Amino acid sequence: MDLRSRTTPTRLRCWLSVTVRPNLRLGVTFESEIGAALVAKKSKSGPEIPRDDYVYGNTTDVVSALTVRFDSMGGVSIDEIASATIRRQLSHVRARKDKGDKVIVSVPANDFSLSRSHFEELKSRFDYLAAVDTNTIADINGPVRLAGYAVSACTISVIAEALSTLHSEIRFQPLASYLILDTAAAIKHEPLGWHLALKHMDTPFLRCQRLGMIVDSDLGKHLGINSQKLPYFGNHVLPTNTSLIYASADRSDTLPNQMIKYSDNIAGQVLTHFKKNGIDLLLQEPSSKIGTALYYLIFRSNPSSQHDEKVWWADFFVATFLY
Repeated sequence: MDLRSRTTPTRLRCWLSVTVRPNLRLGVTFESEIGAALVAKKSKSGPEIPRDDYVYGNTTDVVSALTVRFDSMGGVSIDEIASATIRRQLSHVRARKDKGDKVIVSVPANDFSLSRSHFEELKSRFDYLAAVDTNTIADINGPVRLAGYAVSACTISVIAEALSTLHSEIRFQPLASYLILDTAAAIKHEPLGWHLALKHMDTPFLRCQRLGMIVDSDLGKHLGINSQKLPYFGNHVLPTNTSLIYASADRSDTLPNQMIKYSDNIAGQVLTHFKKNGIDLLLQEPSSKIGTALYYLIFRSNPSSQHDEKVWWADFFVATFLY
């Protein structure tokens, strides 16, 4: 056990390194202004750009000591770390040093061990997964206005089977897609897309399941949103059975990355078709409204049925992910 500390004019930083098993190092960092964070790291080979695989956690207050516990199953816990703040994060260093590391995926985790694969971590935390991605028609100056509306497409994709039943082959498919028209001067449609997804998936069955919702926005707010301390949209807070998972759509390392990329692709298809047909056709269709935004359900699917309903337009497919 090795304890080292370094004092700077602004903060005290300490590292506690404990060798537990090959390729696993536990490090504890605490800083006087912000409390404590624990980081676990193991080496990972494979991608051309080396990946860092960490587990993070935060205390609710500044602490002077941390109690690390190891159980017989290889689990690692810390008494002073708030369990709701523990998350596993895969990242890599960017070429531009001023931008910080590129986060590939960030998933709520159970403890600080890195004994499970990313897929096994998901299975231990969630019963079902959905991915929600929202694309907006934009140029270098921001959203493009058509007849006064900013236009976005939101797609929800799901794995219909419970994660506990899955092994090496995983199939995911679209559940629903929406088009959003908004006259607001400043728009950010990702949280609205999450809200539409949660409304769409609000069923008696799913209310009793642990749902992981994969998104690619607002990672810095996820801890507050997942603990119901921050609203995810307007005054709405997440259901207690649901947690946000962050995944980048421009990487393919993990299942959440594959799912958000799939949703992103379909949302892009929806906008491509919309551009071909124009806004006038859409404005003739039935819509619903939230605030300044009109939204149109253009496709919905029953994953347990062979019958999908093309409410306005859809040309989708089922993807298979070999994990």
